[in-house]
Amino acid sequence: MSQMQEDRKDTRQNKQQWELPRLQNWTYSEDEDTLEPLTRLYEQMVAFYELVKTSELTTSDFDMIFQNILLIFQESKPWGMFRNYLEGKLEKENLAAKTTGFIVSANILGKALDWSTEEQYQLLKASILHDTGMMKLQDSIIEKKGRLDDEERKTIQHHPEDSRLIALELGAEGAVCRSVFEHHERYDGKGYPQGLKGDEISFYAQILIILDYFIAMVSNRTYRSAMVGFFAIKQLI
Repeated sequence: MSQMQEDRKDTRQNKQQWELPRLQNWTYSEDEDTLEPLTRLYEQMVAFYELVKTSELTTSDFDMIFQNILLIFQESKPWGMFRNYLEGKLEKENLAAKTTGFIVSANILGKALDWSTEEQYQLLKASILHDTGMMKLQDSIIEKKGRLDDEERKTIQHHPEDSRLIALELGAEGAVCRSVFEHHERYDGKGYPQGLKGDEISFYAQILIILDYFIAMVSNRTYRSAMVGFFAIKQLI
């Protein structure tokens, strides 16, 4: 059994008590154009990162934010949120906005692949937590619009370890903590911090890597405009 299969098997051993809201309708309609659910999700992430930055985030805080996110998905149609994010209607370009897109995309992916409730929860938690270590960095690095210099790049490459430590402190499952630590590895072994390759990278981390590329492609950069969502997906495939 590969490490990827073992990771998925492990997530099935401790089923959660709650149920992940099921999709009511996978088709997109005009009544999903409201930005309110996406804005609410973004506000949750702004509050989350503020607590992380001030070192005031507790396990109960994280549990409450996670439940709030599940409630937003339960009360909304995910395809509408996904489309609104891809069309740039959130009109925000910061870490909270990036993580909002990450979570929306993870929710869509987990449902599309018909994962178990536990597997979907693990992916959502990893999506929320993967960049928490960025809050340990100086604002000048986090908010820099251009390319990082060598020293800044070296500094930022430590954030997966800080994210893992925060996830551990919050009592996140082992598979979540590991995926958070490995989300900047690369299949060819040229990633960081460990230089893992192929199936040495845990299952959820491989999903986070794909989502990270996707969010980067559909986001504006100083050296290029955001890619249309359809073409970004086509490139990844």
